[in-house]
Amino acid sequence: MSLPIEALMRRLKRGGRSPASLADSRAAGDAPLPSEGRAGKQTPAPLLHRVEPTAAEGPTIVIADDDWGTRMLVVLTLEPDGYEVRSAASARELAETLADRRVSLVLLDIRLGGDNGIEIARRLADERPELAVAFLTGASYLLDPVDRDLAHSVIEKPFTCECLWETVASVCGPQHPGKRLAS
Repeated sequence: MSLPIEALMRRLKRGGRSPASLADSRAAGDAPLPSEGRAGKQTPAPLLHRVEPTAAEGPTIVIADDDWGTRMLVVLTLEPDGYEVRSAASARELAETLADRRVSLVLLDIRLGGDNGIEIARRLADERPELAVAFLTGASYLLDPVDRDLAHSVIEKPFTCECLWETVASVCGPQHPGKRLAS
């Protein structure tokens, strides 16, 4: 059973922002997520630099998807359970996020705007083999068996919140399952 959209909207309202105010702030250029906007195609930044974790940090997850709604859904689904979630709308933003912090899992769209998520996953496998990657895609038919081996799992869009929770918990461990809203 998936978490109903009404429950997600209640989460927004509890945070002091209604869906309408989010839409208004987005239209005004005041993005609720740190990675709003699209950057021009650039040479990918190296992904080798790592930030050492501190004892107080919990698992950090990055959602790399060019669709604002998907990024927002992932943030609203995982943050209440105690995960730190960052978002990236492009390969450049993903590289910047990976350079700035310790990351446990990247949820990666294979069609990341003008960037190829499969190529990004190959680079991550070479440069950061300890980093788990899960493909989050509506185009899983593009993945051949070798590509599927690059990822911890493949989450097919549209996905349920339970599927997302299971994938994240299998990599990062459960955080605060008691915080979940009843569906």
